[in-house]
This record gives sequence, structure tokens and C-alpha cells, in this order.
Amino acid sequence: MDPYRNSKTYYNLDMVRVSSGEILTVYGNYDGPWFRARLSFYRSATGSSKIDGLVYEKVKYDVGYHLGGYEKLLDLPGEQHFRIHRSRVEHVYRPPESIEGLPHEYRKTCGSLIEFLWRSCGIGKERHGLAGSAALHCIRRDSDLDWVIYEPYSACVKSTIVENPMFVPTLTFTMAHAYRKCSVFKGLKQEHLDALIEDRWKYFRYGGAPISLNFVDTAPRADPFLRVPTCGKRFVARARVIECSGSYDMPKLFPVECDGRVLHVLTWLFMYNGAFQNDDMVEIAGSVVEIGGQEYILVESTNDYIRNISAEERKRYAKLSRRDQDRTSE
Repeated sequence: MDPYRNSKTYYNLDMVRVSSGEILTVYGNYDGPWFRARLSFYRSATGSSKIDGLVYEKVKYDVGYHLGGYEKLLDLPGEQHFRIHRSRVEHVYRPPESIEGLPHEYRKTCGSLIEFLWRSCGIGKERHGLAGSAALHCIRRDSDLDWVIYEPYSACVKSTIVENPMFVPTLTFTMAHAYRKCSVFKGLKQEHLDALIEDRWKYFRYGGAPISLNFVDTAPRADPFLRVPTCGKRFVARARVIECSGSYDMPKLFPVECDGRVLHVLTWLFMYNGAFQNDDMVEIAGSVVEIGGQEYILVESTNDYIRNISAEERKRYAKLSRRDQDRTSE
């Protein structure tokens, strides 16, 4: 099934060039006239990328960039999100159309991986694409491939990659980059980022090419979440991840169990992409918001975070809890 059979839908990780020249990455699937997108490339005379004959700079740690006439929804390093109207879009770069534009050695690697996942997991050959610089035809030979599979999160794909030696675990970025980009989040220390990223099976090398794997579930729509209320009661608590698959979508919506209640986490931050597994113990700091009659824990500001709780930390926490209980009983 072709994910683009309905050309009116903008899908997560599509890229668009707007009338003012900037290129943004769509976050979520949208049928309506408005959509949310992250600034990815902007025009710069000293830029390092050439796209459609024009020179661009890739967003790294930028903040404070403004697009005339666009509502800004988020302003964090590398996460500058805007509310865009379809009428302002000049061109759409579709990931499924990008593989044929790759250098020969990359096309060969991509063909091999597509065939492998078809044999191993039955994922159709038309369900693949490349986002990022590959979709813009400005990929360098040292670039990683932002691979897209148009399926819900697949445990089969994960087990295939984890268990096969042809897939070599390799981060497609340095931890120094992650530390710098995420330093604005007050509740995340370097060790928290290490724990958040160390088990990211979605980053690997295959056939010599560094790959970052993404799933795009084409069924859900993000239109109801486009304008999320940002003020709400503060929430900080420990919880257990019930179903991690939502952390692969955008926005990231996944349920957690906290003190016997099921709560739903909502975040647009890409650093949490595929960061969790079922039954992970996490600490969540955010704000309680209501959308369509449903409450969510929104994780979005620099005071917000989701961090994994290590087994050692859980033991220390359990000991402290038991001491508190003993003192109360006395």
C-alpha cells in the first residue's frame, strides 16, 4: 500500500519549502489546512548545503529564528517549531521519492536493506523512504541516512536488527552534540542523557552506511494536537511505561502507570524518539493539559524532562521509602 495514495495528507517527516525560503520537517500526519513543522534548513550565504540551486545552512543549536507571519510553537536548540498553513508551501519533499536520487553506493545499500526487511518482516518495498538531507538531494558522503518505514513500530524489525550481526550498533551523532543540544533541560544531567540514548537500537551501520531508523504510522492524525495549551498544573512523579510504541510516533503519546492510575504522556521533542521500552521506570516532569476532554502530561519546556530510572536508583529509592514507612509506623 502506497502511503502517499492520498496526496492531500502531509505525513510525519515530510519536508516542505515555504514561500519565505526556509525548509521545515513536518511533525505528525495532517489532513487539515494547518500543520506543525520543525525548522531544518534556512537560507545563508555561508551555508554548507546546496538545495535546488540555493545555499542553505542546517539548523543545529539555533534558537530565536523567526518566520514572518508564522506562529512559533516551540523555541529550543534544534527544536524550533512553527504552525504552517498549506497555502505557504511551495514544494513538498517526500521521503519515498528520495532513494533513487542517492549516490550509487548508497542505492545499493538501500536496496539490500529493503530486500532484507521484506524477507525478514514482510515489510513491502514501497513502505520505505529517506528523510533529511537525502530527501533534499544534498546528502554528503559522510551523512547518515534518516530511514523511514511507513508502518507502526515493529517488534520484528527491532529483533531483526538487534539479533543480526550485519547491523552494527552505532550512534549517528556524538554524545557531545547531544549534551550541548540538551543542556537547556534543567532536569537532565549527562548521565541521564547517556541512559536515555545508550539502548537506542534504531541507530546502526548496515553495509557501511550509518542509519537512523524511524517509524511513521500513517493512520493517526495530529491535527487535534496542533495547538497544545502550554500552561497547566505542574506534575513530577515516577511511573512505569505501559506501551512504548507511541514514543516512535509524532507527537509522542504513550501511557504510563503512576500510583495505580494510567496517565498519558505527550511530547513533541525528538530526543525521546524510540527512547523507551515497556516496563521502563521513568521520572516525568511536565504540566497537566487537557485536549479534547483527555488529560495529558505535556513535556516540552526547559523545566520538563523524562528520564530513565536505573535499577540501582530504584533500589535506593525503595530503601528510602521503606525508611519513611518505618518512621511513620513508629
